[in-house]
Amino acid sequence: MGLACDNMLSAKIVTADGRLVYTDDEHEPDLFWAIKGAGFYFGAVLEITLKTYPLTIFGTDDGRHWIGNFLYPIERAEDVSKEVERMTKDPKSPSASLLMILAPPPHFTPVIAIAPHYFGDYTKDSKRFQSLTDLGPMFSKEMTPLVPSLSDHLDFACGKGGLRRFKLTGLREFKAANFLKLADLFQELLQVCPDAAASGYFVEWHSLPPSNISTNSAFSHHDVHLWL
Repeated sequence: MGLACDNMLSAKIVTADGRLVYTDDEHEPDLFWAIKGAGFYFGAVLEITLKTYPLTIFGTDDGRHWIGNFLYPIERAEDVSKEVERMTKDPKSPSASLLMILAPPPHFTPVIAIAPHYFGDYTKDSKRFQSLTDLGPMFSKEMTPLVPSLSDHLDFACGKGGLRRFKLTGLREFKAANFLKLADLFQELLQVCPDAAASGYFVEWHSLPPSNISTNSAFSHHDVHLWL
């Protein structure tokens, strides 16, 4: 499907001079190109129209796809990060995953968590994430939720209430050695600031979109499949 900005069909935006502008590929095309992926600097976007897809795009009849949860003690960070480094070398697999350093409630003990997704018939590639089981997680779970419940598997990691800041940066590659430094920094942070247990670090990777996806937008990171 590509990114959200690749699937915008039109938008209504209020510009700095107070005009309400309808924009798409034929109306104000330069403005439309800019707001697709370059942020909110060109006005207040009131409405967007997105291209939709049938649920079968996920590779199953009803849109279900396989999701796993794997938790490891933070002392296993080296083993886990080396395996993740190997997995991220294959951006063509129809999958996506989150690698997390966090201290989930109620005990706020630092852990490493991985939440892989597989899009398609998982029975045809059931060994894709077998290596995560082989590492011996202290907790693991598999599920095949419907689309409205896709994020429910992350409830264990979410402290309720309060403001959540979210910062994102693209990565060219995943290196286990750098991830280990991040795990050490998180543990040091918890020692001097216990309230930081409500925060965490997420590394997301996903398979690259098909080459036939239109990328005519101001977004400059279409080739990035790793994010921190």
